[in-house]
Amino acid sequence: MSSLVSPLHVGRLNGRPLRFFRAPLAGTHLPWHAFDDLQACLALPEDVRAGLKRDLMADWGRDVRTVATVEGIVTIAPHWMAAGLVGAVAGRVGDDIDLTVAYQQALFSAWIELTGDMPAADSLALLQAALCNMLADRVRAGFGGGSTA
Repeated sequence: MSSLVSPLHVGRLNGRPLRFFRAPLAGTHLPWHAFDDLQACLALPEDVRAGLKRDLMADWGRDVRTVATVEGIVTIAPHWMAAGLVGAVAGRVGDDIDLTVAYQQALFSAWIELTGDMPAADSLALLQAALCNMLADRVRAGFGGGSTA
């Protein structure tokens, strides 16, 4: 960490702020989310949040990043991690569609911030590259299972 990082976009999920950041990786990637923000948006109890954060760092530490912001140190993670957590929580509370769509809308708004006034065809080509990179990142990371030990 060398300098302060500003959010690309601050969306809303369940009435709470969800910060999105530029991906800290080379190449084209979907915006990353603030992991603690997402847990707060999902109204997870503190003990569950602490356990998830511990597991995240133990199992996925090489696939997340810590950045300095004006609000403090923030752990950011790729979209595929958010999609998994949102889907799991939405399924448990019986709110699959609304919660998932609300997250996707916030992500899309962050994407628009990232691409700006880019022509639609160029934005779609960039989105395709970002999705391909996301899939490659998931495969490299073990495709969603953490450690295998």
